Amino acid sequence: MSLRRLTTATLALAVSLLASPAHADETARAPLDVAMEHLAQGRFPEALAAVEAVPADDPAAAKARYVVGEVQLALGDASAAEAAFRAALEKKPDAAPALAGLGRALLAQGKADEAVEPLSKAVGKDAASARTRAWLGLARSRAGKGDEGRKDLAAASKAAPADAEVARVAVEERLDAKDVEGAAKAAAAFGRAAKGSAMGPFLTAFVLDRAGKFDEAIAAYEKALSIDDRLLDAHKDLAILCIAQNRVYTDTVRNAKAMKHFARYAELGGRDATVLSVYESLKSFLGGSVSGDGSRR
Repeated sequence: MSLRRLTTATLALAVSLLASPAHADETARAPLDVAMEHLAQGRFPEALAAVEAVPADDPAAAKARYVVGEVQLALGDASAAEAAFRAALEKKPDAAPALAGLGRALLAQGKADEAVEPLSKAVGKDAASARTRAWLGLARSRAGKGDEGRKDLAAASKAAPADAEVARVAVEERLDAKDVEGAAKAAAAFGRAAKGSAMGPFLTAFVLDRAGKFDEAIAAYEKALSIDDRLLDAHKDLAILCIAQNRVYTDTVRNAKAMKHFARYAELGGRDATVLSVYESLKSFLGGSVSGDGSRR
């Protein structure tokens, strides 16, 4: 259950890039404006369709490819995201957001050693970005440079204690180190700093899940989704948890919850192939759908 997709904060960054004065070309303005609107609403497939209408030779193509990369990461297709970020960098090799995006896409594919270089370059060009420094810290930690990684993460967390993406990375790094207590502390610190954010209960749920407190984790995931029903990771992780703790599908309540959240994940455009495969298998096993109490129809 890797924490690798977009937060609302990252989407806001993509939207702000789209809205910048650099987009003066009228041929690109319409599709980019449409993409911006979809991104702001979390409508990822629609955003992709709009931004991919920008021609490859358009002056705005580099930013358009960057946005494609961010959306692909949000949907769970890290390989497609990597290709999009590389396309953006072919046009603007020094663009810090695309460099950071490339690093995150590589990290999502388990390529920590490769991720360090673009993330280091991104930090060098935008030292004030706490998010990029946090991702660099995670990459360094996974590449076997734990001391450097922890320093980066500590600096990022201090600079942006209420940043959801920084908090996600800090929690994941602690869980990588099998430090569940440390992950819980990081999640709690974010919850205090950003009261009302869906990411607070989501991170709590993630830690509870790892700690084996499954009923509490389910309740926390549901709380996160009551705040933000478009949180893809929460739908995915909640569905998987319901199935993982119900391997013979005799718990009809968890059957129903799993089906509900797999369906919502797919409806929102989630592209994780493994998740979608499990969903299709479950639909087949349960006869295509389940009733409200989780039993077969």
